[in-house]
Amino acid sequence: TFDQMSGKTSMDPRWKMITEDGKYVPGSEHPSMIALRTGQKQGPVIRGMYIPEKDDYVWLSITAIPLFQPGEDKPFEVYAIFDDITERKKAEEALLAERERLAGILEGINDGTWEWNLQTGENIFNERYAEMLGYTLNELSPVSLDTWQNLCHPDDLKVSMELLEKNIRGE
Repeated sequence: TFDQMSGKTSMDPRWKMITEDGKYVPGSEHPSMIALRTGQKQGPVIRGMYIPEKDDYVWLSITAIPLFQPGEDKPFEVYAIFDDITERKKAEEALLAERERLAGILEGINDGTWEWNLQTGENIFNERYAEMLGYTLNELSPVSLDTWQNLCHPDDLKVSMELLEKNIRGE
C-alpha cells in the first residue's frame, strides 16, 4: 500500500530485490538509485521484490525517471513507476515448463518434426526429422519451404501442397 511504501528508500534493509535470474540487487543498484546517481532514466527493468507477508516475490517492471530543479544538472529526486507483472511472470514460467515437458515427450517418442510459421515463413526441422531423411540438420541448413518441398517424394508433394493450401484457407 502507499502507507507501507511511504518514507522508505531503496537503501532500506527491508527491501529484498532480485534480478530475473535470482541475483540479489543491493539498494545502491536499485533503478531509482542509479537514476539519482547518473541523472539518466532507468528501465523498464524487471525485478522481483520479496514480500515477507506473502513469503513470495512480486515481479515488477520498474522505470525510474530523475527529476531536476530548473538550471540544475544533478537530479534532486526520482519518479519511479512500478508495474506489477507477477501474473505475466507466472504465465511465462508455466509456458516454459510446458515447453520443456513437450520437448521431453518429443525426445522420448523419437519423432521427427517440421514446423512452418505461415506469418513469418520460418521453417524449423528437428534433428530427428533430418535423420529420418538421411541427413544431419546442418546438411539441410538453411531450412526453408523449398528444403521441405525438395525432400518430399514427388507423388506426395501434390497432395501435400493441396492439403497445405486448404489449411491456409482455413479448411
